[in-house]
Amino acid sequence: MPTLPRVETTKYVREPDAGYFAVWLFSDAATAKAAALNRQINQIVPVFPFDKSNLHTTITVYQSQPQESFKPDANILETFATVCNHLDSELLSAVRIDFQEWLFNEKAVIAAGQGNEAFWQIGAEFQAAGARHGHHWRLPWGAHMTAARFLSSSEKTGDLLRLAKQTPAIGPCQPTAVIVGHFKCGPSALRITPVFRRE
Repeated sequence: MPTLPRVETTKYVREPDAGYFAVWLFSDAATAKAAALNRQINQIVPVFPFDKSNLHTTITVYQSQPQESFKPDANILETFATVCNHLDSELLSAVRIDFQEWLFNEKAVIAAGQGNEAFWQIGAEFQAAGARHGHHWRLPWGAHMTAARFLSSSEKTGDLLRLAKQTPAIGPCQPTAVIVGHFKCGPSALRITPVFRRE
C-alpha cells in the first residue's frame, strides 16, 4: 500500500453527479464490516456515509452526468430491468467475490476484491445486452466495494494506513442480489434508487 502525503476532498463534493447503475448487493454481515470501517474512518477524516443502504460492487454505470441536469429516463430503466431479468440464473448464483484487503488512495477507501469467472461473465452479458439495445454499458473495472470517499483533505494518512492494516478483510462473499436503478453521488452522500431487484 503506497504511502500518500494526503488524501483529497472527493470531486463529488464540488461536482455532484447522477446516472444509472447495475450493482451487486451483499449480506448484512458483509456490509456491516464495511459500514463499521466507514464509521471509524469518519473519526479520522470526514467521509460519505456508507452502510447497507448504499454499499455495493458495481457491474456498470451509465450516462454519468451533472446531478442538476439528471432526469431518470423510464425507457433506459426499463431496458436495465429487462436485461437484469433475463440474466442466467445458474450464472448469477455462481458469482463469488473474495474481498481480500482494505486499500486507500487519495480519493477513497475500498475493499479490494477478486471476482471469479462468473462475475466477469455477468459483466460481459450486461455489456453485450446493452449494445443490442443501443447503449454502451462499460465492463466492471474490478471487483471492489467502496467504503469511504473523503469530504475534506487531510494529512492523516498514517492513521488511515494503520486502520486499514488492522481491520480484518471482509473475505469471500456470494452476492445476495443484483439491482438496477439510478443514483446521485454528492455533495455529501451517495444515494441509490433501485427500480428492479433480482435475487
